[in-house]
Amino acid sequence: MRTLEEVKQMIEDWHGSDRVGTFMAYRYPGAQQIEVIEERVVKAAEMPPNVRQAFEVFMDYYRIEKGEVFRNKSGRPDRVKFTRRTDV
Repeated sequence: MRTLEEVKQMIEDWHGSDRVGTFMAYRYPGAQQIEVIEERVVKAAEMPPNVRQAFEVFMDYYRIEKGEVFRNKSGRPDRVKFTRRTDV
């Protein structure tokens, strides 16, 4: 959770960066703090070579067309929800 001043600075930093995606801020009813969520898009061409290679192998292995990744409560990679065509 962030203060209003922290969120203002985060928006300025986000706007001035080269990141692509969505920046969301949410305040719960009566709360003074603000929840901040960033949905970011990273193209494979922008990834470090070793990460890109691992990503491509992973996507190809499961024939993933699109998906979401999740971490467990400890912050470790936990699962992937994906879609793929079954007619190929």
